[in-house]
Amino acid sequence: MSTVVVTGASGFIGRRLCAALRHCGARVRAIVHQSGEEGPWHESVRVDLSHEGLPPRVCDGVEAVFHFAGKAHAVSEIRSDPTDYRRINVDGTRRVLDAAASAGVQRVVFASSVKAMGEGDGRDTALTPYGQSKLDAEALMFDGSVREPVVLRLSLVYGPGVGGNLENMLRAVDRRRFPPPPHVMNRRSMVHVDDVVRIAMAASSGDYRNAGPWVIGDGIAYSTFDIYHAMCHALGQRTPRMRMPAVAWRLLARAGDVAGRVLRRRAPFDSIAYAKLFGSAWYPPADVHELFGIYGLRTLPDALPEMIAEMRR
Repeated sequence: MSTVVVTGASGFIGRRLCAALRHCGARVRAIVHQSGEEGPWHESVRVDLSHEGLPPRVCDGVEAVFHFAGKAHAVSEIRSDPTDYRRINVDGTRRVLDAAASAGVQRVVFASSVKAMGEGDGRDTALTPYGQSKLDAEALMFDGSVREPVVLRLSLVYGPGVGGNLENMLRAVDRRRFPPPPHVMNRRSMVHVDDVVRIAMAASSGDYRNAGPWVIGDGIAYSTFDIYHAMCHALGQRTPRMRMPAVAWRLLARAGDVAGRVLRRRAPFDSIAYAKLFGSAWYPPADVHELFGIYGLRTLPDALPEMIAEMRR
């Protein structure tokens, strides 16, 4: 039985990756942030990668390392200390690579992000602190410390149990508290968590040696209205014919900005949330069939029923 190491094992993607690896017969050594965390792994090691390296011998005899730990992208990141992203995403990656190289591990699969390419709206946009940290971490992957690095630039990952803005939107639509959006022709890249797992496992196989970085998405350009319509359909609701015009959304965002300054905390809806809701984040995906032999990627409309069931549980 081969042994693999998974960092970020208790996360949204990591937990599913551990379960799939174990199901396929691998012995899973999970790197977790809290002692005593239970999950679909054979053994766990508590490590805070932002401050410490992997313990000696934790990578001994390991066939592949899946590096999925990191500080996640957040809507409020422009107000965050950029050093937080660097300490966790860059320095943490360096510590993982040092441990893998010391143990002679050949293959490291790294979960990067499309944000390492900018905001993906067709313009030459500056990188956010999060995006810059992922780009710098990618550079470490290619510095020669491991012989077979693989970098996957993940689009917005969805699936049962997803959190963040997508879950908030789904809950609001479910409660009929999300005003019908205008048909803005924005485009967003997304990918199902199960497909991320399938691709990561294929990328770790012995005969795969293309390092990337590869953009991972389901190939569909989702607009905000497309997402809203799919949610209504999955919830058994009619999509309202009347839509709240874009100017009303902008005014609501400005009101949220004013409220945030007065209250000294972010309002539920402001200009940052408006940009996330109606902006574009489209990244042409890699051909995962040709690269990894993966067929039949899932789509958001297909996944929404199980996402709703999980949300209601």
